[in-house]
Amino acid sequence: MSAMGRKRTFLFLQCRTSSVLRCSVKDSPEPSLPALPAPEPGLPDHPAFATDAEENKALFAKGGKLPMPVLAIGGDHSYGAAMKPELESVADHVDGAVIANSGHWIMEEQPAAAVPVITGFLAKGAH
Repeated sequence: MSAMGRKRTFLFLQCRTSSVLRCSVKDSPEPSLPALPAPEPGLPDHPAFATDAEENKALFAKGGKLPMPVLAIGGDHSYGAAMKPELESVADHVDGAVIANSGHWIMEEQPAAAVPVITGFLAKGAH
């Protein structure tokens, strides 16, 4: 894929997963870019996820869960509350939060809502 094709695909994926970035192919600043392929089911953008998952299972089976506090934040237009139980499979002490009106890019989309959650979590560890 050419650099132009990769750029167009990247922008498309950002628009598709973001609650703030609402755009379409026709809104592209570069209308000469080639048409995007139709999205495939599953996780074609991240082919190593399945391998990573198996390797992580083996690692945590051998070494146990993470002992330190972990903060699991999900955007309500993305992972939402599902982030916390997913991380509880690898960590003993997980705090969870859901950021409203946010997708995958929480800090870019809702920094005013995310910062207090993060600083509150960090402050709890300072005691």
